[in-house]
Amino acid sequence: MLLVRCLPVLIGCCSVATDVIGQALWQVKAGASYMRCADPLGAGHGRYTGRAVDGMGYHLGATYGPSADRVLGIHGELLVDVRSTGYTFTESASFHPATPIIGTGGHGERSMRTVQLEMPLMLAIRKWPLLRLDVGGGVAHLLKAEERVVGHVNDNGLEKPLDERNDRTGSMARWEAAAVIGAEVDSGHRLSMGLRLWKGLTNLDRAEGSTISAATMWQLSMAYAFREAERTR
Repeated sequence: MLLVRCLPVLIGCCSVATDVIGQALWQVKAGASYMRCADPLGAGHGRYTGRAVDGMGYHLGATYGPSADRVLGIHGELLVDVRSTGYTFTESASFHPATPIIGTGGHGERSMRTVQLEMPLMLAIRKWPLLRLDVGGGVAHLLKAEERVVGHVNDNGLEKPLDERNDRTGSMARWEAAAVIGAEVDSGHRLSMGLRLWKGLTNLDRAEGSTISAATMWQLSMAYAFREAERTR
């Protein structure tokens, strides 16, 4: 409920700041994400602790910022961001990365999938035609985190399929802060393409026995403007 109450405030701040500088431009956007962490999210990774993990995800949402005829403005976004990181494992001993199992080991993939509500707020710079640079920060609120282990386990010489899902929302940081920098190229006909770096400043792990894991994420997206951008320069 607190998050729902804060959203109108965020949108209102963007609206006031943008109207002071220039006419607002609304867009819808969607794209793919690549995320990397220095350590697997969650606890109980055994010998895989301290190894970098990565994975692909996607995001979609809406943006609000200055029109194309303004050099400076405030650019805000509200996105649903689905992230995923993981690694493959092979165990020859009687150990399973998610649950202790009596047997002779196993193999498969362990991953963490999270769903965040992402809210970047940036200074938009349009010094060059058809190009916008964004510099600022952002916060993300965790909605759900799910860990999944898929593979096979050897139980006393018998190989059995394995597919486990566990809710890890309570062991992850609910709020994340990040530094954000990116660029967007405008086609001149409502469509644009952007590339952005989201550099997390928050340790996402809260589970006992976990190590520090902050997100470094690249986002590639396409955006569509609800009206044709105005250019007087």
